[in-house]
Amino acid sequence: MNKMHETRIEKITLNIGMGQPGEKLEKSMKLLERIADSKPIKTITMKRIPTWGIRPRLVIGSKVTIHGKKAEELLGEVMKILNNFLR
Repeated sequence: MNKMHETRIEKITLNIGMGQPGEKLEKSMKLLERIADSKPIKTITMKRIPTWGIRPRLVIGSKVTIHGKKAEELLGEVMKILNNFLR
């Protein structure tokens, strides 16, 4: 079989965008930490969007990247929850 036809997983990135800093953002970071077993990083804005109340360097979300075998295991667990169905 051709290696280009094989399905492989290098990494999985999980992110949650809250749109504003505060208690909800902290709770989302704790949730990502529990799911991924690693510390999430905060995502910050680069642009100003006055209608949304967003200004530069405002923390509005968090993300975590999982690599290798750990990513495959997490994907397997998520697929079990979704009954092995993706849209």
